[in-house]
Amino acid sequence: MALGAVIGVAGLTAAVLSSNTSSAPEARPVTPLAVRCVDGTGSPLAGFEVSFFDHDQPQGEPRLRTLSDVDGKAVLPALSAQGRFFCIARSSDGAIVSQCFVEQGDGVRDLLSAPPTPIEGRVVNTSDQGVPGALVEARVVGGPVLEAVKSGDDGSFVLRAVSSSLPFVHVSARQIGHALAEASWDRQTGGALALVLAKTQALRLELRGPDAQPLAKLRVSIVGMPGRTTQTDEAGRCEFGDLPYGDAYFVLIDHPRFTYRWTSYTPSNDIQVVRLEVPRTLRATAVDAGLVPLPGIEVRHNHGPRRWVRSITDARGHFEIGDLPSGRVQFFFEARDREGSFVAEVGEEASSAADAKSPRRIVLQ
Repeated sequence: MALGAVIGVAGLTAAVLSSNTSSAPEARPVTPLAVRCVDGTGSPLAGFEVSFFDHDQPQGEPRLRTLSDVDGKAVLPALSAQGRFFCIARSSDGAIVSQCFVEQGDGVRDLLSAPPTPIEGRVVNTSDQGVPGALVEARVVGGPVLEAVKSGDDGSFVLRAVSSSLPFVHVSARQIGHALAEASWDRQTGGALALVLAKTQALRLELRGPDAQPLAKLRVSIVGMPGRTTQTDEAGRCEFGDLPYGDAYFVLIDHPRFTYRWTSYTPSNDIQVVRLEVPRTLRATAVDAGLVPLPGIEVRHNHGPRRWVRSITDARGHFEIGDLPSGRVQFFFEARDREGSFVAEVGEEASSAADAKSPRRIVLQ
């Protein structure tokens, strides 16, 4: 990705209103967000690569990746600056990496980068034997990865680039066939870390239909892992063993009529029941903050076997979208001048009589 390229458009919030709503709160103007890369003396650091990561998607692509100017500043334009962001600053040689947090209402936030103090440790199994080739990552809790290295033949590792301005660092180790190992490193106390990797457990699922009966001979696959496909047995059960990293996984269930909620599953000793449903439909009208209908807005959701399901609002802002599970559902919307998400309650019926007669209004801000 080229430096200075903006990825995506600002995620914009949306509220679901009943059809008798008469007013909406006035939106606060979105302003650019800026950070200033400085060293321990407060002097500017030019030429640092600065990346702005969405607070809610720290492991995704950054909203913007750019370089700090001669004053050490890096700016996220207002068009993309709605929300909260992790900012990562990395020196041109990769020898120093640091982080700060910035959100609407902040002034220019200093992003301090100080000479690193190495973080050392060892990755071992439950028998205290070194695990070579494990992926070791450092981050501030909840944030993007700051630095990643592989453990050596004896399981040892050294993280050399993390700025000494960061008092606490979250360190994790991953290895195929093992669960995630995590530890917190305190710069004041220091010391070597021991990250213990335990073998993963299988992911065991049981698929049931709306009548609670098992669904046999359904094809089930793990999203993002080509070749990891199986079929349910007569009891509606299937199993995936030896999964990489021991993280949570999304599955794709191939059923011609039913839908299901898009959620993740973690390997466990227990069998996890997945309930498929009769699809529901949402009928609504998209409006702006002044309750003016919004035509040409794409509305979509990612639930069920036919992801993504999409609908376009008509000239009156009306739209209808199906294949939905019941309950609270997150939707995404997109147009030339706006992009974001909203949550709506989807009824137990395929489509409620109230929505059919007078579609609810959804404000897209």
